[in-house]
Amino acid sequence: MIQLSKNVLTCIRKAIIIFFIPDISSSIETAGIVKPDIWQGEVWRLLTGTLLHGNILHFMFNIGALFVLGKLIEVITHRAYVPLVFLISALSGSVFSLLFIPDVPSVGASGGIMGLLGFLFILGRKHKHLFPAAHQQMLIKGTIYTFLAGLLAYQVIDNPAHLGGFLAGVLLGWKLIPHRQFRIGMVVSRPLKIIGMISAGIIAIASFFTIYKMVIS
Repeated sequence: MIQLSKNVLTCIRKAIIIFFIPDISSSIETAGIVKPDIWQGEVWRLLTGTLLHGNILHFMFNIGALFVLGKLIEVITHRAYVPLVFLISALSGSVFSLLFIPDVPSVGASGGIMGLLGFLFILGRKHKHLFPAAHQQMLIKGTIYTFLAGLLAYQVIDNPAHLGGFLAGVLLGWKLIPHRQFRIGMVVSRPLKIIGMISAGIIAIASFFTIYKMVIS
């Protein structure tokens, strides 16, 4: 059995919230990315909305992608990167959604997942020896197919969230991944470990807060 790190498990926990939601329309109203409410000061929705899912298919796709991409980053780099990249990318995706489709509510972790994909993309470009050519092509094709799917199903897919998350992951990868002296299972600095733990804690707190909002609503 594959053993997951505590940080990856914390990230995955956010997706389980779907099982506490009896009515997706009421969940969006309560904790989703409802743009007018955010402008009125409920900025916490930028994160809680990424912890909700529209249906079981949405949930299964995101949980699968989160497991694969998160585990890959953890094995190649360090577990501290997973919650950090996911959190910042999810928030970036929410902000893009807020700015570019201000009248349409949204839910889902796609921004965070696209951030993990963008982070891996930069990792593969900086250190090609870590990724066989087939794996690099898979990352590129996966990115292209995701954005094409968004264009084809733009009425139900939050493309700005995908773009915002992906760009955040790319920028984090460019900034955080060293250009030289990189090896699998690298040792990271203590500050980065602490930031990773804080990021995981924020995700956990947001998960429980979202459940609390659903229960009292």
